[in-house]
Amino acid sequence: MHSERRARRGPRLTSAADESAERLTVRVVAPTVRFGLDGTVRMLAIILAGVLTAVATALSAVAINVATGGDAPWFPTMEDHPLRWTAISVPSLALGAWLLWWTQRGYESSRATLIPAAPPPEPWMVDRPRELTAIVRALRRRRGVTVGITTAVHGAGGFGKTTIARMVRADARVSRHFGRRVYWVTLGRDARRGALVEKINDLVKQIDPARAQPFTDVRQAADHLAAVLAAGPRRLIILDDVWDDDQLAAFPVAGRSARLVTTRVATLVAGGAIPVKVDRMSPVQSRRVLTADLPQPLPPEVIDGLLAEAGSWPLLLRLVNKLLLDQTRSHTDVAAAGRGLLARLRREGPLSVDRLTGVVPEQLDVNKPEQRDKAIGATIEAGAGLLTTAEQTRFAELSIFVEDEVVPVALVAALWQATGALDETETRRLCARLADLALLTLIGTAEGGTIGLHDVVRDYLADGLGGTEIERLHGVLLDTARVTPWWHLPDHSRYLRDHLVEHLLSAGRADEAAAVATDLRWVATRLEDNGPAAPAADLSLIDTPKARRLNELLQQTAHLLAPTEPPGARLEILFDRVAHDEDWGALAAELQQRSALSSVWPLPDLPDPALRRAFTGRTAGINALAIAPDATWLVSGGEDGVLRLWDPESGREIRQLGSHKRGVTALAVSADGGSVASGSADGSVRLWDVPTGRLRTAVKGHPDKISAVAISPDGSWVATGSITGTVSLWHAGTGRPAARLITAPSRTIRRWHRIVDRIVRSSFHRIDGIVSIFFAPGGATVTAVAYYGTVSTWDVATRQRRGAFESGRWLTAAAASPDGTLLVTTGGGRQVTVWDTRTGEQIGVIDEAAESIGYTPTAVVVTSDGSSVVIAGQTGLTHVCDVSTGRETSQIRSHASHVTAVAAASGAGWIATAGVDGFLRTWNPDSRGEHPRESALDLPTGPISVAPDGSWLAQVTSDPDSTLRLWHPDGPRYVADLFDDQIRCLAVSPRGDLAAAGGRRVWIRWSGGETSEGDVGQCWAMAFAGDWLALTDAGGEIVLKRPGTLRTWQRLNHHKGEITAIVAAPSGEWLASAGHDTTVRLWNPETGEQLARLSDHAGRLHALAAAPDATWLASAGDDGTIRLWDPAAHRLLARLVAGVDMITALAATPDSRFLASGSYDGAIRVWDVAARRVIALTRVDGLPASLAWHPDGRRLFLGGYGGVYCFALQPTKIQNV
Repeated sequence: MHSERRARRGPRLTSAADESAERLTVRVVAPTVRFGLDGTVRMLAIILAGVLTAVATALSAVAINVATGGDAPWFPTMEDHPLRWTAISVPSLALGAWLLWWTQRGYESSRATLIPAAPPPEPWMVDRPRELTAIVRALRRRRGVTVGITTAVHGAGGFGKTTIARMVRADARVSRHFGRRVYWVTLGRDARRGALVEKINDLVKQIDPARAQPFTDVRQAADHLAAVLAAGPRRLIILDDVWDDDQLAAFPVAGRSARLVTTRVATLVAGGAIPVKVDRMSPVQSRRVLTADLPQPLPPEVIDGLLAEAGSWPLLLRLVNKLLLDQTRSHTDVAAAGRGLLARLRREGPLSVDRLTGVVPEQLDVNKPEQRDKAIGATIEAGAGLLTTAEQTRFAELSIFVEDEVVPVALVAALWQATGALDETETRRLCARLADLALLTLIGTAEGGTIGLHDVVRDYLADGLGGTEIERLHGVLLDTARVTPWWHLPDHSRYLRDHLVEHLLSAGRADEAAAVATDLRWVATRLEDNGPAAPAADLSLIDTPKARRLNELLQQTAHLLAPTEPPGARLEILFDRVAHDEDWGALAAELQQRSALSSVWPLPDLPDPALRRAFTGRTAGINALAIAPDATWLVSGGEDGVLRLWDPESGREIRQLGSHKRGVTALAVSADGGSVASGSADGSVRLWDVPTGRLRTAVKGHPDKISAVAISPDGSWVATGSITGTVSLWHAGTGRPAARLITAPSRTIRRWHRIVDRIVRSSFHRIDGIVSIFFAPGGATVTAVAYYGTVSTWDVATRQRRGAFESGRWLTAAAASPDGTLLVTTGGGRQVTVWDTRTGEQIGVIDEAAESIGYTPTAVVVTSDGSSVVIAGQTGLTHVCDVSTGRETSQIRSHASHVTAVAAASGAGWIATAGVDGFLRTWNPDSRGEHPRESALDLPTGPISVAPDGSWLAQVTSDPDSTLRLWHPDGPRYVADLFDDQIRCLAVSPRGDLAAAGGRRVWIRWSGGETSEGDVGQCWAMAFAGDWLALTDAGGEIVLKRPGTLRTWQRLNHHKGEITAIVAAPSGEWLASAGHDTTVRLWNPETGEQLARLSDHAGRLHALAAAPDATWLASAGDDGTIRLWDPAAHRLLARLVAGVDMITALAATPDSRFLASGSYDGAIRVWDVAARRVIALTRVDGLPASLAWHPDGRRLFLGGYGGVYCFALQPTKIQNV
């Protein structure tokens, strides 16, 4: 199941029948030329050899000319000194030849270092040149190709598909084309969702370890694999033994990569794939396999008889050959042994006389399953006939092990000890005997070796045992290998760890399987084995509510359970996620006693039951969303101008469609899902082909930002609207303009002639920027909704205006029902209104959610059945309301601040939202699960601060009012609400006698309760520096003010751009600032003098932290690194690499020993400053906005999207890195 426990083997030529020996998941490294110093030297040697050869050739030509006559000026010299010329030319030619030989030898040597030397071909190994050439040619023909090796016989195995695939892998032409990037994955019939995820994760880890992710969902993992392949060079993925479409879809082909598939199901490689059928061997090939290594030749009639029995089936041919070889050990007459074997096969095989018809077939017909089954049975029985009865029984018992999996010999020995009293030595002897008969494969490993069974052999053995006996044997295996408890299985027992739940279920022990799979200790063990995919695979086999709930939790939090440094930290993250759960809370609390950093309060970011998927990838800055008609993908466009396709099931990016020069502002999907139209802030409109990702049409006809776009139902027209009120129709096929219906910055409707581009009629009408545009279901009309509330409809064919009505409000969003009869508008005043588009009459108002929407609703969409409307606003809440009654049916806290886009899936029941917090999520609004607790601490939070004596915790919420609340951190207990006027920053004096809050105004609060306030325009950062309060003002300068009077004393600014952070030494002797210009600047707050300019970062800075003992200053920002500075010496002390894109928050412990950092990916790290290393880590779901330590230095508070968190640091439990 896992690649790390597979035997690592180089490519070798194998027999077509011996593919059972190759059922291993391994990464194959194909040879290629290495460049570098050695490669450069060899290249120079080739050039020098060429020059010397040319010189020698020229000299020889001159000598010939001298001998045949000529009058060149150098000819007399050659005539006078022939030996000298000969002495020059002959060594030159010899040296050139030697250099060419040396270069070639070096090249071959480099190939040998890249691929282990293959064993020399054995006599029975035969080439399949026709199939091999066809496959190699197809793989090299074009990128993104899938080549399928299948059998000419439906559903049959053992025809050499795997062997040919391995020949392809080792082929020099493939090596030259794909280089070292050839990867092998073995699947098999039993590889289902959980196992598939692990195999995909393993493959990505092999291809690009830096991009490995611990996915638990097959589609999510597959999409990530596709993204990795699309971004890289040529790669060949070989999928061996594929059984169904799900397995094939799990390993997509993308970019310049190719895929080679072996399968016995021919329909899997139909359609776009290139099928190559592998049939029975030719007579010559069959004879070579049958007679390989025999000490004496067989009589022709015996060979012909055995070939007829085997039907040129590679698997049977090799089995028969091994039987003959075994017979020759004790029977010197090979002919007699062959006759005896032939007689037995004729007596028991498929060519025996038909009891009904009396007809004897001339040759095995591999197209008939019953003949294949009887043939393989007779051949296996013939081989087993050379074993004792006890050995035959032991052999059959091997069928209980999982298909296409390597099984440790030690585990086989444990089973056979219980069933047949065999010790390990006897077990190894019997395994070797079975391997000699080609009944299994035996591979030596450092752990004692492994065995494997061909699936054809395994199926035959299992059929012979029967269900009752198989269930008993599974129980025997479990009883023999039992470790109490199961999560104490040693690390080397990976097979049993991976398949324990399967064996428990097969043994009829469903209750024990459910208990193990849902035990947090087993989940932790499996999580450490191979990420969340491993326990999810176990839970997927258990059909109980508890197992489903835990599996759902793992799915929702998989992005938080990626590998960590320190390694044990992800277990602590898991325990935090279930710490207050009724089923796992008590055990989690017990296990958390060993945690270095654990949550003290219930986590505020536990998944909402309505959450379907949190998307991962580039989700920041999304302005527009649209969903495919069949809900299989969604497309987003944002500030970076890139259109991205997403898989709604996995939450992963499928691919990028293309981009605009500026941000994407509007999106629309065609009715057939084949096209996406995008509008941009640069005024361009583009039409994209979804299946290919290619640009179909590009038009630019608007001078201003596109604000709305729509595609007609038949796909022939594209309608666009701009912020200046222009509405245009375009031919979708050519991109040419068809009509400009409105150009109305002056609130005048003008109808233009579509051919001569001239105004034909004008009329005054109040209208402005277009908010929404849509076609009627039949495509006969197009309707535009403008900012000032005007709704206008035109006839597409005649370009005549059919009607218009006023909504009476400034509109910010509008959406029509799928049938075009209803229009929902919203805007200023928060009112949501429902209109009848046919009459222009208002038919309803949705006002139940108005108070919580925020001042201005930002997005609206009507569900596919027209029964509900989804509304989102500045508060981050998404409301689902019933259109007919106006009542709110669901409210989802979808984002930390205002929502930028919403979309509803047609007929699928889910919605998608995007917000300025940088997240893209999908939701099931009808979910009826239990919602997490609600309190003010659960609200999205910005700045936080803790009193120096620990008496209070200050929280600023991220809602539009930005309320400042005080809490007692030991409860937490609510104390009071202080201010609610868009507060953006907090500061506390070192003595704790002063506290300040800043936004549009600044408030100062003394410890006695007195307050003062003043207007500063806008403040984004502040700090107390001695007797001064330092803050940024609306002009982007640092202003020093007296706390008592709030009068300005100094203005400081040498930064270029915005100042984002301010911090001061506790003594007030210096003040530090950081900003978007990538620099840290130190100031003397008394004199206003700049003391130093510190520059070492590669991006904008967002956070500063000063050690309370003033020995170091930390800075961090976009480049994902932390710089430690000596503020006294003005020099760099260290660079701490967090390995993320952006760090958003920093905080130092009161003893200056530790530094906490929060990063864009939600990771919270605690650094040992002296050791320069991470000692603890946790993750939260969302962007951390601020960090603050309790005075005891053991509690860390975090403010972020989820709310306020409190974590406990236990230095005695710290993980060593």
